[in-house]
Amino acid sequence: MKGVLYLSEEIILMQEMIDSLVALSLNSDQCRTLSRRIGIEPSSIFADSDTNYRKIEALVERARQLGIEETLSSKANELCSKTNLQKTKTIGETNTFSKLDTAMAIKFGELYNELLLKIGDNGGPSFKKKGGQSKIPQDLIDFEVKLKDIAKFSPSNCVLGVDSKNNNSVLKRKAKKLGYNKYEEIIIQIIDYYSKRILTQYPPSTYNADKRLDIMAEELFEFLPENLQDADAPRYLNGLIFDTTSQCKIFNE
Repeated sequence: MKGVLYLSEEIILMQEMIDSLVALSLNSDQCRTLSRRIGIEPSSIFADSDTNYRKIEALVERARQLGIEETLSSKANELCSKTNLQKTKTIGETNTFSKLDTAMAIKFGELYNELLLKIGDNGGPSFKKKGGQSKIPQDLIDFEVKLKDIAKFSPSNCVLGVDSKNNNSVLKRKAKKLGYNKYEEIIIQIIDYYSKRILTQYPPSTYNADKRLDIMAEELFEFLPENLQDADAPRYLNGLIFDTTSQCKIFNE
């Protein structure tokens, strides 16, 4: 009898199983065949138009619901063995995650979900999106130019900005695949927090971009519960801030 698992452990186990099936490079027809071999009508869990990755996700989700994960894994390997498929790692949409990558993505997703609650109505300033944002360029400009010439960050923070944005992009993609789908909402909250709190209390005429960045990161850190206030939090918060900056939605002064 299986023990009760925490949600994060469940997600990690599901992702590991998804990864193992993805590595078999199952095509659409094989996903349908595999579904029938474990007694599930394919059309009841996925559509023909779904990506192969999504079909595999649906198979794993249903197998875990029915408690037939071992059967699914066995039938998948048997199917691929009979068709002489090579077990390969794929790229792009079917990119596999290590256990560490998955844990980091879960933590990142939990962090921005907490911010979404705390910055909004449940504990922090309540900032609602109103119309368009002022001073936002119609066309996005080169990010490094934005950091240096528009926001006027110091050279060290320009480097930090590029690195933070790149790391954030990877975590964001992985977190979305694990079911954390409210990323765009936290970006809206960050925009509003910056414009209605940071710019109001710390005007650019007195506080330069570096100082406003430090203040904003510190204040967002305070919104986090203690279990997320660790050494990783500043890196995740900088990623969220600089990703929003890269879209020319904050630090446009």
